[in-house]
Amino acid sequence: MKKTGLVCLIILLLSGCIGQLDEDNIIYHSYIEEMKELKKVTTSKDVVNVSIELDRHTDDEITYSVVIDNPKESMKNIEAIVYHDQKTADVFPSVGIYDQKLNLIPEQKHDEKNVKGIVLVGYIATTKPIEQFHPTIQVMIVYSNPENERKKIYYSQTL
Repeated sequence: MKKTGLVCLIILLLSGCIGQLDEDNIIYHSYIEEMKELKKVTTSKDVVNVSIELDRHTDDEITYSVVIDNPKESMKNIEAIVYHDQKTADVFPSVGIYDQKLNLIPEQKHDEKNVKGIVLVGYIATTKPIEQFHPTIQVMIVYSNPENERKKIYYSQTL
């Protein structure tokens, strides 16, 4: 009887974890679809700074880095995802969807949840020189402002 109860408990715990993973997958893919559908993105730096850089990783791969930092207002429970217009077999880098949501709070002491900045890194397969490679990279940031309103902002840059 004890073994049956233990097995039932394990099954319930596993199904709860799988359910959360399914919900995370739905959120991730809905964000990707939303960014694919965006026709025009207005890039604004009045809430937070976003910088994007390319770097040659290997002869057939370029690394892109997205840095989100210097918030102008408190940004709590951040979810962010990067999308680009290049063919890829990789996933798009994200934070706060499958892992812990972070906070960017001006002039706040930093710890594991309240961070100074967020860096998202991804890879694109190409043999083109960086000077001839011009992907469009989009960033979506979803966060709660100081009034606890859920906000969504977008950044886009063609490199």
